[in-house]
Amino acid sequence: MKTFRRLFLSFFSVTILLLLLELYFRFLNPQMDDKLFQRDPRLGWKFIPDKTGWVASPPRIKQKIHINPQGFRDKPFVFPDPSLKKIFVLGDSFTSNLSVPDEAVFTEVMERRLQNISVMNLGVNGYGQVQELLSLKQQADIYHPDLVIVIIYVLNDFIDNTSGLNWSATLFPGPYARWNPTRQDIEIIFPKRPAKTKVSLVEESHLAQFLIARWNLLRFKIGRFFEKNDYFSPESVDTDLLEMLYFRKNLSPEIAQSYRISERLLSMISRECKKRNMPHFFVIAPSREQVDPRIFEEYVSSNHKDLSRYDWLKPNKVLMAYAKKNNLNMLDLYPRLSQEHQRGKRLYDEDEEHWTIEGNEVVADELLKFIRSFSD
Repeated sequence: MKTFRRLFLSFFSVTILLLLLELYFRFLNPQMDDKLFQRDPRLGWKFIPDKTGWVASPPRIKQKIHINPQGFRDKPFVFPDPSLKKIFVLGDSFTSNLSVPDEAVFTEVMERRLQNISVMNLGVNGYGQVQELLSLKQQADIYHPDLVIVIIYVLNDFIDNTSGLNWSATLFPGPYARWNPTRQDIEIIFPKRPAKTKVSLVEESHLAQFLIARWNLLRFKIGRFFEKNDYFSPESVDTDLLEMLYFRKNLSPEIAQSYRISERLLSMISRECKKRNMPHFFVIAPSREQVDPRIFEEYVSSNHKDLSRYDWLKPNKVLMAYAKKNNLNMLDLYPRLSQEHQRGKRLYDEDEEHWTIEGNEVVADELLKFIRSFSD
């Protein structure tokens, strides 16, 4: 009887301890993002309107995120003055930029400097140009912007546009574009309703995620010590290699077609803007690996690839050439970000890989310069 009592007390004590640790990590030191997304029948997913939650990317990034009633990371879209000018900014996680405080996102920086102009952040994590085109159609009819800016992230937008894969943070499949040889044009395929996905207790537990992260970090350090690192899963390696195919000097037919589909989407966005008499331009957002070529070179070498087969500015060159040929206004942020990087500015978070507060300020400054030259 005494043994049973001791076992029960031990079990009860451990359970209380684990519960307290879970509460600590969940509310004071979150280890993963709150659920900020919901399914959308056309867009695949979108932010949950009026949602407030935490975004966590330990050890440095823990941000409280506010989604407005319209379903975007911005202030509520309420404009009592009908003459107020409005700027749309469409993009993915580099536009919503969940890794910095609300007031530090480049759209907010732009709005403060412009004064009396609303810079509306329509960025949603995981979006490519397919979803941006669809979102533009929805929102333009409501708000009638005076200028439209579309941010293109070169590291994964091409894949997002053509894969139709579930974005990992939502588990919802998104719309994608494919080439129709009969029409000699692209067609957009909309997602089917996904089956319900069960989430395990471990995946929901902040304490479990903390322990898993520390275990993975330990494995990484041990791997580095023995000059053997299997820290990355095969799935992540495959994805990285797929992204790298877009940087090859000689493109495969499949990757060339993927570029072609994305280019066509840019023309469709431009046509949609022209139809509504909305001035617009496109912006190339380079990756951290491009702005700091040493990272790119180390990555290629670590994967036992021939560096001479790659051009770290290949996507930028392809897009700028297409823009010039088709009279699309386009700004490449690479020259400015590269220049600021060489001056020692920390523009990208080393772990989370999105723009830092300083990076957002540089991006806002460059966009405002382009808007002034664009308006002249």
